[in-house]
Amino acid sequence: MIKLRKFQKNDDTALAANANSPAIAAYMRTVFPSPYLLSDARWWVAEGHQLNGSVNLVIDLNGECIGNIGFNLINNRNHKTVELGYWLGEAHWGKGFISEAIAVFTDLIFLEHDVKEIIASVASPNVASMKVLEKCGYKCGKINENSVEVRAGVFDEHVFVKRSSNKKKT
Repeated sequence: MIKLRKFQKNDDTALAANANSPAIAAYMRTVFPSPYLLSDARWWVAEGHQLNGSVNLVIDLNGECIGNIGFNLINNRNHKTVELGYWLGEAHWGKGFISEAIAVFTDLIFLEHDVKEIIASVASPNVASMKVLEKCGYKCGKINENSVEVRAGVFDEHVFVKRSSNKKKT
């Protein structure tokens, strides 16, 4: 069973070991370092995980950082939309950990932040990520042709959306 927690200084070694994978980098935006060095992990743990209002948490298995899940604010009028991002170390694929992390983090976003909508952009070849989002209740809202650049190339962007079900009375 995984848990989500804040980054700690000693997460850098496991973070670098799990993130340094061409298979992970292939469908990440090009700002994601590849190779992912210990110096990249140290920067991320020290400051990168919280830049520009973003919120990022460790996906923790038995005290070890095996991945990252977070959100960035979308530049919209009311700041009520955030973009979800995540990755999981290859050794932990296919075990349900990322589905669990997305489900828990989605609930956390809606409970703890004034957010109405979460989006997640996925490059068209990353079918596994699309299936995980659908399993967690996200719906594909639109497909933007040839609009997302990741390490593996330029692909159609599948934009998944989940809206808050909280109806506040006014």
